[in-house]
Amino acid sequence: MNNNAESAENGNTTPVLTSQEVGDFLRANPDFFVKHGDLLSELHMIQEKQGIVSLTQLQLDQYREKVKTQKKQLESFIHNAKQNETLYYTYADLNLEISTCRTMSDLQLALEKHLCQQLGLVATKLVIVPPQNDGLPQLSMQSLLHKKLAKKDFYLGRLSKHEKSALFENLDIGSVALIKIECESLVAVLSIASKDDLHFMPEMDTGLLDYLRRFLCRHVNRIYAG
Repeated sequence: MNNNAESAENGNTTPVLTSQEVGDFLRANPDFFVKHGDLLSELHMIQEKQGIVSLTQLQLDQYREKVKTQKKQLESFIHNAKQNETLYYTYADLNLEISTCRTMSDLQLALEKHLCQQLGLVATKLVIVPPQNDGLPQLSMQSLLHKKLAKKDFYLGRLSKHEKSALFENLDIGSVALIKIECESLVAVLSIASKDDLHFMPEMDTGLLDYLRRFLCRHVNRIYAG
């Protein structure tokens, strides 16, 4: 038996609306409170923390929260846009300098200059596999290739203590990007390190890194062959 029927049995002829019916009515008549503005000052709602507050105050509070959320979203969009702009110009400058490098040492310095100094990363290392005169055990690089880069050209995330030590000695490393560079006559690995554990993560987009990989592939081969 519904509320209306119960009211009729009790002699109460005033129909009792359910909350669903009230909600449906207000949604169907969005101008109801415009036509009956006097009700806004009479209606109150009970909140656990604030006690009794007017509907108008509740609407104002919700509006303020919505504005705060939108402001945070806008600030996030602006921050991301600035970051993307910085990344774009950094990679553009790096590619221009890579095209002028004549030795592997020049190439390493260019990578450090743009990736570390301009983007605030900890270290970067470009190693030919098998390594030549770089102090890294061949086994370590082969291990990275087989474990981290066997199926993909990129690895984004953390390394074991042994792997970090082999690549960056005693530097404080949180996460890394490993990029496999396959040229005509050689294979190289570019390692980029950050102190932040979450800077490089598996779900990150690799569009810019892939662009750098293809560009390096061309010029590493040119420099190494020369």
